[in-house]
Amino acid sequence: GAWFVPGVYVCGWLKRGPKGIIGDNLVCATETVVSLVQDDEKGKLRRPDYRFRNKGILPSLLSKGVEVVDVEGWHKIDLLERQRGAAVGKPREKIVAKREMLQVARGE
Repeated sequence: GAWFVPGVYVCGWLKRGPKGIIGDNLVCATETVVSLVQDDEKGKLRRPDYRFRNKGILPSLLSKGVEVVDVEGWHKIDLLERQRGAAVGKPREKIVAKREMLQVARGE
């Protein structure tokens, strides 16, 4: 069954389960953004509650030793994948090994 949590917006597999193809994510993301905009227009969006600052998922992951890739790291991964793809006539060549991806994100 479907869950509806006020103020939570998701798309992709989190929204519809592990099915579909990449193109389905675009349609799904569009639906989610439309819902978000409609909720904003109706004044339904909540303001940030700063009492919960540093109590979200990031501190929890870090305390468990999970290596998190930030936006800067993602840009490094994206750049290398595009460079590798261009070398073989493709839009990108995905990095599939987790270890290599983390090394690239760290700039190693």
